Amino acid sequence: MQEIIFFLTTVIFLIVPFTVSIPIHTKTHKNWDEEKEEKLNSFISALMQCKNTPGMFISLVKDGEVAFTSGYGFRDMENQLPVTADTRFNIGSLSKAFTTALAADAISKNQNVTWDTPLKDILGDMFHLQDDFRTEEASIRDMFSHKLGMPSYWGLSTAGLDMSQREIVMDRMEHFPVRYPFRRQYQYSNYLYVIGSFATQALIGEPWEDHIKSAIFQPLEMADSRVSLDMTVEDYDNSSYSYTFVDGEYSVIPGFDQKPSCSVTILSQNGEGETLIPSLTETHKASTAMGRESPRVQKPAFPVDDMRLTYAMGWRNGMYRGYEKLQHSGTYSSFACHLRLLPDVSIGAAACVNGPGETTLATAFGLDLLLDEDPWLNETTGCTYPDPWARQTPPTPVSFPVRQLQRSTRDLQEYAGTYSHEAFGEFIVTYHAENETLTYRFGILLNGELKPAEIVDDFYMTLGHPLTYRMTYYPEYPEGYPIYFGTSEEGDVVSLTVPYFESGFPPTFIKV
Repeated sequence: MQEIIFFLTTVIFLIVPFTVSIPIHTKTHKNWDEEKEEKLNSFISALMQCKNTPGMFISLVKDGEVAFTSGYGFRDMENQLPVTADTRFNIGSLSKAFTTALAADAISKNQNVTWDTPLKDILGDMFHLQDDFRTEEASIRDMFSHKLGMPSYWGLSTAGLDMSQREIVMDRMEHFPVRYPFRRQYQYSNYLYVIGSFATQALIGEPWEDHIKSAIFQPLEMADSRVSLDMTVEDYDNSSYSYTFVDGEYSVIPGFDQKPSCSVTILSQNGEGETLIPSLTETHKASTAMGRESPRVQKPAFPVDDMRLTYAMGWRNGMYRGYEKLQHSGTYSSFACHLRLLPDVSIGAAACVNGPGETTLATAFGLDLLLDEDPWLNETTGCTYPDPWARQTPPTPVSFPVRQLQRSTRDLQEYAGTYSHEAFGEFIVTYHAENETLTYRFGILLNGELKPAEIVDDFYMTLGHPLTYRMTYYPEYPEGYPIYFGTSEEGDVVSLTVPYFESGFPPTFIKV
């Protein structure tokens, strides 16, 4: 497990030596040579060009040593500032591995607590979930393994919902709708890690943000790493922007959308040291089968086996080229990161981009080089992937023609009002008489226009500044994201359903 800790804290994330034309890199392992370096640089350069990637880094580790690490592209395209040894990237859900590591440390030092101790025994009577059974039985393992049966509600995270304090999430969690019975179905949700980290705080007696510094950052000399809520103006000045690429142009995502409303880790690669956190072996044991991704008999589609089988705690388990694999991805704003470890042979690879890009292919290519295997990807197939092995069907546009308002339709004023949800707060719809339009507002960041569709009470929800860029993520909805008003038996508008928050299980807000 020491290799995993070393990789997590010194290589994966995010501060990479770099110059614009020829990457400055670090290589210390005897297994790495100039031929491998040339192959990797050529592959990454081709991948970035065809994917329109503004900036990227890759880091490779073997036997507890840095084999290679390098950066490519820009952290600030407007000013042509490259990724440097001081540039920070937002790693999103790769922070989960740090959260479970802190929990493992806390549990190993507390003889009265295990991974399966009910959360209520840790948090007391203040702790309530959606029903009595969940409240009495749910454990830290259940939270970190996504076993609650609650959807992700990712759209809420993008809206800047006012849940910056864990106490607020805890107070509202019993009202978050659940989709499946407890422990019956894998349902990934960031909010479960908020609960797990809250329980970890109770065990260690200090805030998560403080403990990650004292238990990980400081012992490993990770002086340039940060958690998001502690970032200063100077810290952001030394961090990468994230970008979208639309109609042939890069657009920087507004800075305040790059600042998460809850803590994630924003890390540096400048730390050193090999402190071992106890009991980490438990965090990567298989815990939850991942639905359709579970083991099944199938014909291989690709030249090598690259499978995800189960979810552990902050790690996905699988196989790569016959070796046990631990992996996870992380996204926030337009940042995207991917991490793979092969513990059997003590190697790992991680990549991160600050815009469009392919991090999973980059880590696969890097692992092949570390394994002394001929990479199954090349500069051509990296760009055509999944072709030629499988075809990727583009999303089919779901286009409901925008209707011309007629006298026979419902008066738009009837839709105006405040719609409330016990967990998620208020969704406000406003009618503008001067141009006969509807606009909406939710949370700190989410706002836009509601455009009528051809079906009465159905609308398109556009995304205004600063989230306009997210429209590019939903090509199947060229007019905007669907949104539906509900009516009573008397025909009055009484509710609003918002699929943007969770498309498979959209929450409904009640008009007040």
